[in-house]
Amino acid sequence: MESAYSLRSQVLAFTLVLVVGALLATFTTLLKRSDDTLRYLVDTRMEGALTSVSHMLRQREAGLLSQISARVADPQLQQAISAGDLVAAERTLAALAQDAALNPESGTSSDHLPEPLLFVVAGDDVLFSNHPEVTAGNTLPLVETLGEDLQSTGFLPLGPHLYHTVVRPLGPENPATWVGMGYRLSAVDFRTLLSDPLYSVTLSGQRDGQLSPWLSTLPDAGHALEAIHAPSQPQSLLRLPLVRTQRYISRPVGEGTGAVSVIVSQDLSGVYDGYEQMRHQVLLLATLFILLTIMGGFLIARRLTRPVSQLTQTLRDIAQARFTVPAIRTTSAEVLHLLQAFRLMSTRLSEREERIVYHATHDSLTGAMNRDAVTELIEDMVASDTPFLLIGVQIAGLKSINENLGLEAGDACLRQFADRLRDNSNQDFLARQSADELALIIPLGDDTREQTQERIIHAVTGRLSKPMQVNDIGINPDFYTAVISYPKQAEDARQMWRRFSIALEHAISRNQRVYVYEEGLDQAHIRKTRILRDLKQVLSDNDGQLKLYYQPKMDLSSGQITKAEALIRWHHPELGFIPPDYFIELAEQTGLIRQVTRWVVSQVLRDHSKFLARSLSLQLSVNISASDLADTGLKKHIHSEVVEHKAKPSDICLEITERDMMTDVDRSVELLNDYRRYGFHLAIDDYGVGYSALSKLSVMPVDELKIDKSFILQLIQQRQDQVIVKSTIAMAHELGMKVVAEGVEDEDAMNWLADRGCDFVQGYYLSRALPVDELIEWCQVFAQHYAPLGEGEGEGEGDTD
Repeated sequence: MESAYSLRSQVLAFTLVLVVGALLATFTTLLKRSDDTLRYLVDTRMEGALTSVSHMLRQREAGLLSQISARVADPQLQQAISAGDLVAAERTLAALAQDAALNPESGTSSDHLPEPLLFVVAGDDVLFSNHPEVTAGNTLPLVETLGEDLQSTGFLPLGPHLYHTVVRPLGPENPATWVGMGYRLSAVDFRTLLSDPLYSVTLSGQRDGQLSPWLSTLPDAGHALEAIHAPSQPQSLLRLPLVRTQRYISRPVGEGTGAVSVIVSQDLSGVYDGYEQMRHQVLLLATLFILLTIMGGFLIARRLTRPVSQLTQTLRDIAQARFTVPAIRTTSAEVLHLLQAFRLMSTRLSEREERIVYHATHDSLTGAMNRDAVTELIEDMVASDTPFLLIGVQIAGLKSINENLGLEAGDACLRQFADRLRDNSNQDFLARQSADELALIIPLGDDTREQTQERIIHAVTGRLSKPMQVNDIGINPDFYTAVISYPKQAEDARQMWRRFSIALEHAISRNQRVYVYEEGLDQAHIRKTRILRDLKQVLSDNDGQLKLYYQPKMDLSSGQITKAEALIRWHHPELGFIPPDYFIELAEQTGLIRQVTRWVVSQVLRDHSKFLARSLSLQLSVNISASDLADTGLKKHIHSEVVEHKAKPSDICLEITERDMMTDVDRSVELLNDYRRYGFHLAIDDYGVGYSALSKLSVMPVDELKIDKSFILQLIQQRQDQVIVKSTIAMAHELGMKVVAEGVEDEDAMNWLADRGCDFVQGYYLSRALPVDELIEWCQVFAQHYAPLGEGEGEGEGDTD
């Protein structure tokens, strides 16, 4: 997910970046232009200072040349040097020096010198001089660089002093002899020439192998040393913080004379100070502008984004179903339009929310609450400990009304039921549970007695029992009512609903118009639920709890045991023996019967292999229900099991009750024909209790008809049963069916059936249902000691499927 930033931050950042960028560009341009201008001014003024110093030096040199030319022309000096009279020449030279000191013509400040420097050089050696450090035989550095010039000027260091010296040949008569003259220089000489204190002159040369100042107008040697090493150009004024500034720029005057250079320096501290002052002012203004930009941007962004933030919070409130849009102050027309759109949206959403909530909590046909809404109501009433009655109504025959009179008639009937219930209470206490089920909640007072509750129930059922007109057709409504009260019969909403459903189911199954919940009813429901859960687990685990027992059938014509019916038994490890009628009915109600039937078929075919292994050829009967008959997967399962165990389809007889078969005759005939084509044997079980029409029976593709045991148990004593059984045997034979009489428990009944042509008998007179191994032993004993009219094995309950 991408990072998100607030609009205020983005507006502020954009404004700040824009202003800072503009200021930075302006500031940089200004400083760059200022830098270029200042550097140009420094360079221009430096050139002027160099010109002044150079001009001053040329004036001094001209004065020195004028003086030396006048002194060298002295006849006494010329004669003494030519004669080699050094003493006379030295004396004459001293007189000339004194005269030059008294009458300077150089225009310099020579008044500071007691006398000028005079010396005579022949070849490379000094002949004599008026200075104690310039003695005969010495070699002067200045003279070494003179060459063949007729006259030369330069700077001659002598001791701690420096002399501005001019040397020229003595004359044509003495070309190898030079006379030199010079004045000792002082800083005052240069300082008086430089009116600007920012400029200074330093004369430097090599001293002890290092470049050192000889003379400088600067205040001390440190500054002079820094000046002679300074670059010739000023560095850029744009520099990083903490970088040391350049103090001086220095340039030599000309190319220097000999080993001494004249350097003019400019002090840049004033330039930098002015520049930095300007820079500080610009930075201060820039900072002020930035602060103003931040404050202004913040205020503008706040004015812009505050309504947006408030609208954002409004959206959150709308998401929480709070549709009130607060008053938001703004001067922006766009925000005002947006605010108006929000108010319109909020109004529309509020209206739509009300409709959605209503439809989400109410039934559109009857206007009653739905199950979720009434559950919430019950939870609220339980939380507030409010006593109430919950009355549920199941409308019987609504499906028939829809099919015969149309859906509009069914809807009209349902609305009339709702209106009659609504007459007993507020609309908010009426709920529609399902397509044909309504519920009514009636609050009770803490002192409501049972007689009052009975009157309420009687009033509700009385109104519902009145005939109603639907499309000008009179209908006598039929319904079932369940009643449960809080807090007497339930502790919370969940328990309330569970016990209410149990009570309504009990009313329907017992065909009672009104049933008030009784204590202990839900225990039976819990037992059913556990049995169903455990049955499903047992079928999955196949852990031996379920077993098959077989009750033999005897062929009356041969006296042999040729058939047996598979009967399921369940011995629960905790609940003990569970009657087949009980858990089979539950399995049929929940659809679990299909798994039960598959288990039975698989076990029957495994047991069939055991019978064959003991040389017993028995046709085994399996009971199937109506849902089994419609299960296409069951046919494939039975066929695959037959193939796997190498049995024949005719070894299996599928028994279906008369009631299941007659529910949808045409469909039953179609499904039975499918099994018939596979080769399975088919039988109608419990014939006589379903009141099937003979015309329907004649088209059934079945091989056997089993007369229900209710007609056999009292066969000898009941004349009516004899008539029915005799007629049924004759009719079945005419239709090509074999007849099996179940429930034979005495010899007289068996003999009577044999005399009337019954084909097979089954019952306690032959044997109870036995496990597979016991039945094998029983069949072997029966085959050896068969007596058609043997004694019965005592009375007992008949086995059921």
